[in-house]
Amino acid sequence: MNGRSRMLALMLVLAAISAMLLISAHPALTECEGPGKARWSNKTNVPGGTDLKHPKPIPLTDLLTLASASGVTQRDALHMSE
Repeated sequence: MNGRSRMLALMLVLAAISAMLLISAHPALTECEGPGKARWSNKTNVPGGTDLKHPKPIPLTDLLTLASASGVTQRDALHMSE
């Protein structure tokens, strides 16, 4: 194998290793080990006294015009993903 062939083989090996590292490091391409739990309390809590057996339909436009919850600020570090 001459010098040029060795260099090409080394570049191909490095490209393959780099591709494997990128694919294995990308969270969307890795196997799911379960949902994140950091914000479950925000997603699953309902106010006390809520009647879950008799839901009431609400138009989407009403939901889109709801004000932000009290004490919550936009881009609050507490609610940002890591």
